Amino acid sequence: MENYRTLLIILILALLVRSVFIGSYFTGDAIDTVGPARNYAEIGRAAFYATNSDTSMEMARVEDGLYFVFTHPPMRTLLYSLWAVLFGFNSLMILLPIIIGILSIFFIYLTGRQLYSEKTGLIAALLAALIRYHFYSSTIAFGDNLLMLTVAASMYFFCRYIATKRSVYLAPFFIFFILGFLTKLSAIAIIPVLLATAFILNEKIKFKTSFLAVAAVVSLSFLAVYFSYPITESLTGVSNQDFNFFESYIKTFMAARVGYQDIAYEKAFYASSFLWQMTPFFAALLLIALIRLKRNKAYLILSSWLVITFLIGFASSGQDFQRLMVIAIAPAIILVAQYISDIKWEKNRAYILFGAATAFILAYLTGLNDMLPYYNLSIVAFFFLIAGIFIFMPKNKQLLLGASIGLSVFFLIGTNFLIAINSSAVQQLVSSVEERDYPYKELWTTRDISLYLAPAGEPSFLQRPELSEKFIRENGVKYVAFYSVYEEEKIITISSLCEDEPFFAVVNGRRVGLACKISAVAPK
Repeated sequence: MENYRTLLIILILALLVRSVFIGSYFTGDAIDTVGPARNYAEIGRAAFYATNSDTSMEMARVEDGLYFVFTHPPMRTLLYSLWAVLFGFNSLMILLPIIIGILSIFFIYLTGRQLYSEKTGLIAALLAALIRYHFYSSTIAFGDNLLMLTVAASMYFFCRYIATKRSVYLAPFFIFFILGFLTKLSAIAIIPVLLATAFILNEKIKFKTSFLAVAAVVSLSFLAVYFSYPITESLTGVSNQDFNFFESYIKTFMAARVGYQDIAYEKAFYASSFLWQMTPFFAALLLIALIRLKRNKAYLILSSWLVITFLIGFASSGQDFQRLMVIAIAPAIILVAQYISDIKWEKNRAYILFGAATAFILAYLTGLNDMLPYYNLSIVAFFFLIAGIFIFMPKNKQLLLGASIGLSVFFLIGTNFLIAINSSAVQQLVSSVEERDYPYKELWTTRDISLYLAPAGEPSFLQRPELSEKFIRENGVKYVAFYSVYEEEKIITISSLCEDEPFFAVVNGRRVGLACKISAVAPK
């Protein structure tokens, strides 16, 4: 009972950490989820509406002359649409991904306890509550956090089934695995992990039997996706005769094999961004854990889970790499938890606090934030260097543990975190457009700003053509409101076309957004 009280305290702590983001504006990837949900609540169609007529989207054309895009199975859209109908589209919708994230912490605890010990499970839960990558993944309204939950739960119940030879665990394993498939087809990445687990734990249940269980659940998952048509049709009001949803799912998934730039730079960038999301210090701690932990069956299962997911993500589209890697957060955290489980808090408190204070103070003094990789990569590299130095210092695990928590906490403050940066930009621009009373239908704006400006009872335009000076001139754009955290020069250039006083959204000392009326006679 004492252990469950401790777990409850950890889950409450996780909720408090993530509550920092309640009230934030939805931006970026979250719009793919909350945008259709908002439209469903307003007009009864969970659809992406667009102002452009790009022929590459012809597969999604529908009868109203706009565009409908539904390239994932319906689970995430269903959940968020139901939430919007029941509770309205508002800032409290962020509670849904937070709840999903906290549930994933519970399964991280259970898996850590199953594979190692109660202590490791509790430490893993505490790390998940505090580490940046997990609270990032559980505060963005996208389908990947639901995938993070369903994969963690599937792995736990599959391990329990093999370890205990009790078929009662097959039912929840099948349920969570199928729910994962109904969320995103990239759930397929966990199949080789399940097979590796079955091969490693083949004492009580033979590999052939486990293989048949995996084959059965995969087959049922594809059938579930196929028979999800009625759910999709109900959400969108578009029949499968007008738009072949299953074809869209498969084409979207297969496109992930190609990537957008077949160059080493892309792969290096997205791999390093994955390490950055964990924080350099936690990444270093994970590296040491992988090297030093005993190669027992628990280690082989978790390391296989981590490495296989990494290789699949690395080989596929770089743009989706960070999203796919959320399903590998659980093994990364559990491995680190086991590695640091021998730390005695009373004897090592000073080292842990020193590491936390060092990371926090250095981040404050250098002005660290998630915009810096685009403007000042040297500061980001500096933190990787510090993490490397800590590796070779005495008490390295204590220092790295403290530093990873200290840096994670730093990103909860102000506009250091990407979520807070984007939210601040959108909030400033929405307020500016409302104050200036720019007409919504004549305004070119990004999809997240559009989401908050769309009149009640009308759809929000969630797809827009690329904005450029040439586009503005050729299409007679009258008003603009947009932002980009890494294109300050573009913002300044377009501001020269403004007729009224340009409003700049400023975050961390940089102009990241612009709202203004475009001059009828644009300068050449």
